[in-house]
Amino acid sequence: MASPLTTKVIDAIPEWALTFLANGLGSYYRLNRYSLDMRGTLSEWRTLEQLNSEEIKVYQLERLRHIAKVANTTPYYSRVFREVGFDPYKINDLDDLNRLPYLSKDDLRQFGSEMLVPNYKAAQVERKSSGTTGQPVRFTLPRRMAFAQAYAMLYQFYLWFGFSALDRRATLAGRYMGQRPKGTVIRNVFENQLLLGVHALSESTVARYITALNKFAPKMFQAHPSALLMLKQFAERIGQSAPKIPLISYTGENMSENERQQLSKWLGKAMIFGTYGSGENVMAASECPELDGYHIHPAIGICELEEIDGKKEILGTSLLNDVMPMLRYRTGDLAENITAETCACGLCWPRLQGIQGRLDDQITSANGDLIAPVVLRTGIAALGLISSAYSIIQHQAPGHFTLLVYDDRSAVPQNSIDRILKYLRTTLGESVEIGVRFVPREKLFTARAKHRIVIKEKVQ
Repeated sequence: MASPLTTKVIDAIPEWALTFLANGLGSYYRLNRYSLDMRGTLSEWRTLEQLNSEEIKVYQLERLRHIAKVANTTPYYSRVFREVGFDPYKINDLDDLNRLPYLSKDDLRQFGSEMLVPNYKAAQVERKSSGTTGQPVRFTLPRRMAFAQAYAMLYQFYLWFGFSALDRRATLAGRYMGQRPKGTVIRNVFENQLLLGVHALSESTVARYITALNKFAPKMFQAHPSALLMLKQFAERIGQSAPKIPLISYTGENMSENERQQLSKWLGKAMIFGTYGSGENVMAASECPELDGYHIHPAIGICELEEIDGKKEILGTSLLNDVMPMLRYRTGDLAENITAETCACGLCWPRLQGIQGRLDDQITSANGDLIAPVVLRTGIAALGLISSAYSIIQHQAPGHFTLLVYDDRSAVPQNSIDRILKYLRTTLGESVEIGVRFVPREKLFTARAKHRIVIKEKVQ
């Protein structure tokens, strides 16, 4: 969790100082994200695009055998394998995975230390998930997987749209970059990137943002769908023309086909595509220019759809994580289907269709402005004041909200609640009324076991 001073510090320092800090971080990422290892991995994985369906199965089977043997060295999986009679040395088919139980987020919390490979020699990094299924979970990745392999995967997806590593890109950043009256516009020189702070996006800053975008002329723009809709709303309200950007990439939220068409038309027929992955890095997928499902990357993980509680849930088995193996991990996301049919683009990689990821609603401020869920999620996270799961509910009555905390009243100090309410009023409007309720954690999940952080009350 971030320090409670994070937002105060970021808001207090001038934009030039924030630019200096961002470029310091950018230089670190330049060395780690765009390394020779990343480029070599990308070159190797591009050959996977030539494989047919049977060759992909053979490729994944070989890697599954390896990762299962590695998993068997951990206390957790050696116990699980014995209990179900699973021999990691006798895997003959990808379907053999079905003999293993699911790995849940609760399992990861409870047995995470037992899932670590003993005496692991290579560099590793600790991460945590975004927490869309409740409390975030902590896990460990090989450092190579977190940087070289993760960015080889991402730029392989981007190459399908003609975007190469270090081409010009702009990002409407979800991370907290302050709420300055003039907005936050930063040039990350080391990654050839323009950063725009979404928390300061408003009617008064949108012209500066679009001017900066047109001047920088990025080849691609990265943003959450809800943030793009905010940008469009504010620009149209003041009569500002849309920025000239040919390619839009989004992740982290669902985008309806109607929203895609609206945004593409506003942006001058820009190509808009989505990528998908779990925070725990057990699998990854992306749309191609045909926009007919998400191609599952065969080197990252094995993806299954399993009917659980009447819903088709996405399970992922990482083929890269040899420090903390995760087999048949429940992502909490749903999809309609996995098709093995060859795509019109020529790829034989299986495709996920009808993905349902983050379910947050888009709410409005006191004066009717759209508020992107990412603004609320990351703004509160930056405060570093609450570790309990929570939801923000907009009621039907105008200007009425509730902060719902899934925990005991004693879990969050009153001064922390007061600071969170202050941030919410800054974002939603000083005139709004915000109630606070504490409820048992059992009420946290939706029917599909997904935690909704931002909820708009429906008309009954």
